[in-house]
Amino acid sequence: MNLKRILAAAAAFTVIFGSMPAVQNYAPDTAIIASAADYEKFTDGYITYYVYSDHAAVAAISWDAVGVIDIPSEVSGKPVTVILKYSFQHCSSISEVVVPSTVTAIEDDAFYLCSSIRSVTLPKGLKTIGNHVFGNCSQLKSITIPDTVEEIGSSAFIDCVRLQSITVPDSVKSIGNSCFSGCTQMTSAVLGKGIDTVPSYCFLNDTALTSITFKAEVTAFNLSAFSGCGFTSFKIPDSVTFIGSKAFLDCKSLTSVTFGKNTKTVEAYVFRNCSKLQEIEFSPSVELVGLSALSNCDSLKKVVFGESVMSIGEDVIYNINGYSPDTVTIKNAKCVVNEGLGFFGMNTLGSVKKTVVYAPEDSYAHEFAVEKGYQFKALDAKPVTTTTKATAKSTTTTKATTKTTAKPTTTTTKATTKTTAKSTTTTTKATTKTTAKSTTTTKATTKTTAKPTTTTTKA
Repeated sequence: MNLKRILAAAAAFTVIFGSMPAVQNYAPDTAIIASAADYEKFTDGYITYYVYSDHAAVAAISWDAVGVIDIPSEVSGKPVTVILKYSFQHCSSISEVVVPSTVTAIEDDAFYLCSSIRSVTLPKGLKTIGNHVFGNCSQLKSITIPDTVEEIGSSAFIDCVRLQSITVPDSVKSIGNSCFSGCTQMTSAVLGKGIDTVPSYCFLNDTALTSITFKAEVTAFNLSAFSGCGFTSFKIPDSVTFIGSKAFLDCKSLTSVTFGKNTKTVEAYVFRNCSKLQEIEFSPSVELVGLSALSNCDSLKKVVFGESVMSIGEDVIYNINGYSPDTVTIKNAKCVVNEGLGFFGMNTLGSVKKTVVYAPEDSYAHEFAVEKGYQFKALDAKPVTTTTKATAKSTTTTKATTKTTAKPTTTTTKATTKTTAKSTTTTTKATTKTTAKSTTTTKATTKTTAKPTTTTTKA
């Protein structure tokens, strides 16, 4: 009985799937067409279309298609308005595609793994580029996104390893995660006025990327937005308030970072493994620095946590090789330091705790430094004040009536027998009472206003 059921199931499978066509033939999205009964299939050359009552759609292309594919704007009297999912996927011999001006949408994976495509012409009027549309088009060097596009899906250009640059026009309101990740030859990118968030993994492992322009007031860099990029320096815009986990992870060439005025949150692992980063100062607006945010930064010499930092995550400067910065400044007396495996370096390898901690006296950071054996210097030590004291109670005003040879050295006047307020030797009138001592010492400080000199030790 069981054998009969297995044979019956196999027969049913053959009936259903045995006559599938050699070309890729996928039903279109229900958002565009309700059912297969609404269209007629039409094949012209390499391309198969679905023709509806008011428009046509590119449905599939033959595996043996080669060279330039110029999609017509009209089929059977109907305008071609959409390129459906998977329609050109894995067509490895196509070198160029020209999309007609009638097309408004290119659906998911339409050109995915077309490994020989070098050029794609996108029309003005196109509104949507779906997920993975040009993913792994490894020969694609350049592409112009028209200024009518409003949405670019996730991984739309992922692993386009020869793409040199990208400009997202102002018309685009959103780009998906991993949109340009793995574009290892991309050197520059421009994000238009409609993009206020850099999505997760957007430029992940774009190792040649050294320049990015934000035309909008970007507020957030999400998870791994720039991980593995080639920046040597980076200025975070004032508009950015949130930097997500691993945003700059593995940026091996990064030597300096300048924070904007409004950044509040720096999440975990943000600068982990940035091996050339030499110093970093978190702006006064930053409130949270997450777990291992600066771990394994071998060249790090100086770190400054600003006045608003309330919490520093575990292992924030942990280094598996035992390196540690020369100085760490923690300005907020209430900032909580979470040690984890090692705050300033992994000392189990025998490295000396050379880091000097600057923090307010009696602060959490002070307690931490003392407890863990790090050198400590008070950040809020009382200023050293230099004052000039007058011997007389009243104000002494010295007027020079003739030549004044007041040198910056000390002038000593000896009193002989009788000492009076007037001196025949010195043409200086003293308006204060002079107590006749055997030796009167007058310092050459004519009309001295004593302002306190404050010495501040900066890390």
